[in-house]
Amino acid sequence: MLLLVLLPAIAGGREREASLPGWPRKDAGKLTRLLEGVDLRKPLGACLGRYRQAGGHLTMTFVLHLAGGASGYTLSGSDGQTTNLAACLVRVVQDVFGDGQATSPVVPARLELTIPLARWQDFSYRLAVPLAESRPVQLPGFTSAGAWRRDSCPVGRARLRLEATDLFLPALEEPEPEVPEAPAVAACLKILDQHASGRSRRRHPRRRACACLAARLEKAPLAEMVAVADMLVKLRCRRQRRRLTAQLEQLAGRLDAPCNGQAGDRLQSRSATLLELSDRHLRLRGFLPLPVVETLAERGCPRERRALFSRIFSRRPYLFRRVEHLLLGNGSVEVRLRAAQNSCLFSRSNLPEVFTGMLADGRAENRALAVLYAPACLHNLLQRRPNLLAGEHDDVVLALALRAAGLSPRGELLQRARRLLGNRCPAVRFLGGEVLARVRDVDAELLQEQLRREGDPWLRRRLEELRAGRRPPSPAVVRLWLEWPDDRQAQMELNSSSPNRSR
Repeated sequence: MLLLVLLPAIAGGREREASLPGWPRKDAGKLTRLLEGVDLRKPLGACLGRYRQAGGHLTMTFVLHLAGGASGYTLSGSDGQTTNLAACLVRVVQDVFGDGQATSPVVPARLELTIPLARWQDFSYRLAVPLAESRPVQLPGFTSAGAWRRDSCPVGRARLRLEATDLFLPALEEPEPEVPEAPAVAACLKILDQHASGRSRRRHPRRRACACLAARLEKAPLAEMVAVADMLVKLRCRRQRRRLTAQLEQLAGRLDAPCNGQAGDRLQSRSATLLELSDRHLRLRGFLPLPVVETLAERGCPRERRALFSRIFSRRPYLFRRVEHLLLGNGSVEVRLRAAQNSCLFSRSNLPEVFTGMLADGRAENRALAVLYAPACLHNLLQRRPNLLAGEHDDVVLALALRAAGLSPRGELLQRARRLLGNRCPAVRFLGGEVLARVRDVDAELLQEQLRREGDPWLRRRLEELRAGRRPPSPAVVRLWLEWPDDRQAQMELNSSSPNRSR
């Protein structure tokens, strides 16, 4: 099991091996070549699979000579049947490290593994002080006593970095996959490389690289535009800011039709690229052109519209007033309610018409959606008119008031809140579940009877979580559960992972 964790990182640790004192470069390369292409999962998994059903635990202690040569091992199991496993491990170790004599310093390490045989993937292990090391080795992810901290990171994707420079053990830092640079970016970065290597004596290399990037931005395809804009931001090319703005406005003009969730790949890719370029423009120049915001708010795809609004509100709140009317007047219910929520958070005196209209609607589902997605607006409304809901006899409106005030229903209010679980609208049922979850002394049998009659497993799980004291879900979680008739394409995408996809 040590090999399962350590070996995938050895092949990528060539630089680390060559820099160790007392470790010849040729031997490091030889070890790397020896370990490349070796997959230990199949033989080791086959061995451990035979003991998966056995009870108890299996403890293995390895002493590995990582420079090659012999490898000592000791095995002990609670069932005493370790012969086949020992033979298999010996074969695996010999295949990897070979039987030749070590030609470089041998640095052994001692590893103890305790494997629950019922689920051998979830194992714990301790790394003792290496035999060739006299002082303690600082290992992130381990306690001072040498025990592995299970909460530090998952065992299957362990990320440890050894601090001792005179100890050869591969760092369990998986190398990041190399992403090939866009051709437009690579061609412009050659200017900086030539200047750094001394092959070019021309002045102002960064300025020339920025000019090259700006020229490439106008001709780059959609797939490379974002990479070029990223490099413009990274190099802080302030002289080319206006060219980025012009390219942004030109791309916004190419959204010739509204993306209502049923558009083709062409409009979706343009909408996504426009959103990413807008983000880079916001970071480089600090503002967004109003025509670009209008185009993205009116013709962009629903996902891009939501992301645009959240980025504007979180990074540049003063731009909110310029785009508030666009997003509040958008046809998507979710975008309008989220805009109303942020508008009420922006100022306690705000009370958007889209929220008051849905709250005053005669349909219970609209009022439930309004309070689920814009609770700040309900708070502003109750602060302005505290007696607004005092004489209301609607169960939904009572639930809204109770949820906004954070109160627990009692007596008759509790019975009326229970009736919400039988409503046809999912949002109303969810709202009733949240209200009932605030009550600590609800009759458990009666509540379970209501849930069995409801037959909604996700609602049952959500009620149990809320009764346990967990925080209410975010609007994004509710978005996965509710049904949106005005955004069918997004709903089709979410149904593949939503809890109620069988409905």
